[in-house]
Amino acid sequence: MRNLLAFISRYQFFFFFLIFLVISFILIYNNNYYQRSKIVSTTGNITGKMNRVYTNFASFFELKKSNTQLLEENAQLRSLLSKRTNTISDSLTWLESGLSIHYVSAKVISNTVQFRNNYFMLDKGYRSGIKKDMGVVTHLGVVGIIIDVSENFSSGISFLHKDAKISGRIKKNNQLVNVSWDGKNYRLGDISHIPSHISILPGDTIQTSGNSQIFPEGIMIGTIEYIEDEMVNVFKKGKIRFSIDYNQLMYVYIVENSSRHELLRLQKSLPDE
Repeated sequence: MRNLLAFISRYQFFFFFLIFLVISFILIYNNNYYQRSKIVSTTGNITGKMNRVYTNFASFFELKKSNTQLLEENAQLRSLLSKRTNTISDSLTWLESGLSIHYVSAKVISNTVQFRNNYFMLDKGYRSGIKKDMGVVTHLGVVGIIIDVSENFSSGISFLHKDAKISGRIKKNNQLVNVSWDGKNYRLGDISHIPSHISILPGDTIQTSGNSQIFPEGIMIGTIEYIEDEMVNVFKKGKIRFSIDYNQLMYVYIVENSSRHELLRLQKSLPDE
């Protein structure tokens, strides 16, 4: 103990320097937007590269599972190819309902499900044409939305996030509903704004409505788990079982709707009610 105190006393000025240096960085980070954005961008790139190394190592032991998943996804894409005109390389483009939808494949290099607000990181950035506000999906359903992009990586909010809400549609009758997550079971979500006169049963399929211009119409969200007896105003609500197991994400598609900005501009020009 005496030696430790002597050591600290001998190098006290050095320790004070380190403490003040850390405090200075914290103040710069909290009070200067430019410096904060540069720090976040730099650490994001470093973290992305470290996560990619770890994920590549881990995925070596998941080759059989990954190959099975890719084969299933290729089967889904081949089915789509029989119905739409498209081109394939590292990405997929087709025309859907007059909209130009572009898909870029990506690998998930980090992902969380255990928090109230969950995020993911992908191995594609603006060099691959990725931008903020693009949707992310798999052949099984909706994943989330891109919120930040660097040269070679991008990050997004998972659908398991308090700010993630999706406009859905009941497949059997085209009725619009809202889907969100309550922060509890990552396999179950909340479905609301179901008109009282609409018949909806456990097992009914919920898909994206396409109204947000982020996700194309008809992407799977999940199936009805149950409908609650109690109504809010004239609407019913219930639980939906997500079609995706968010804890097993490995490969995804990033979605670009090239008509989105034009559609948003027209929406903003509409008169308020």
